[in-house]
Amino acid sequence: MIREGYAYEYTYDLPYKYQTEFKRAQKEAEKNKAGLWGTTCEGQTSVNTPTAASVNNANSCNIKGNINAKKEKIYHVHGCGSYNKTVISENGGERWFCSEQDALDAGWRKALNC
Repeated sequence: MIREGYAYEYTYDLPYKYQTEFKRAQKEAEKNKAGLWGTTCEGQTSVNTPTAASVNNANSCNIKGNINAKKEKIYHVHGCGSYNKTVISENGGERWFCSEQDALDAGWRKALNC
């Protein structure tokens, strides 16, 4: 899926079994402009448009509250290493925050790559 551009290699802070292969597959997909790395009808890179924050109803609430595979509640601010890769699934309990303090008050922690 990663090699064909249908998924990202998503690394937290610990290495995992296929990390090297997945990173290599993503670089190949990016180079070949496959899937997510391709271009849209407007000629823009599909991973950059539209941004999740731009379609969020409350544009000022652009802090992403993500739940990882270990069920940890982590928030990402614009500029964090994984911000652009993070997709919020509100149906899965993930959410948007308007401030870092809102995220902290709700029991979420800041991403380690911020």
